[in-house]
Amino acid sequence: MGKLWDFLSGRVKAVEKQKASTPFLHESINIKEYPVSEFLQWYSDDHYLKLVKAIKSAYTDYLITQRNNEKSVDIMLTPSSNGWIVYCHKFELTDTDYKHFMYLLYKRLLEHKYILNMSDIKSRHKGNWLETAYRYYMKPSIRYMTSSNMSEGKANQLFGNISIELLSRDGKPYVLKFLANSYSDQNYQEAHEFSDLMELILNSAE
Repeated sequence: MGKLWDFLSGRVKAVEKQKASTPFLHESINIKEYPVSEFLQWYSDDHYLKLVKAIKSAYTDYLITQRNNEKSVDIMLTPSSNGWIVYCHKFELTDTDYKHFMYLLYKRLLEHKYILNMSDIKSRHKGNWLETAYRYYMKPSIRYMTSSNMSEGKANQLFGNISIELLSRDGKPYVLKFLANSYSDQNYQEAHEFSDLMELILNSAE
């Protein structure tokens, strides 16, 4: 795992050593230190595409049936919050695979007028395990929202604010969450269609 392991898990090891006395850890991730060379090597393989296909399949099925029939992925569609949850144990993918996939989604959003508002790691003890959350929180660029893309004085919120989060238990991937939350007040234009966001992040990942 090389540099990625150094980049992320070192912080978690520090928590594990203090398990009896430290109930909570919260640290920022410096995304500029992400091991891009390792990501590019991972991206050159295609085994992660099974995850992309599963998410797309679950989404298509949900649009037809309005139910979550897949055991590996759940879809959530509401007027203000839309997204999906991947149950990691259903896939033969590693912790590194999921973190690189998060980075891929982050890069796709950067290419479409989003900026990284926050990236962090949170760890806490839950029951008999250590739960760690790796999160990227992204927002539309303020410049884009308030420039010529405004309409009738309303800001263009694109797809809303987006959270990408991986939850691990004792170092094992548990769930991967992708959630877009939009504003519905008078200061913002209506959010773009979630189906367009799915096309943007998943089709470009193939």
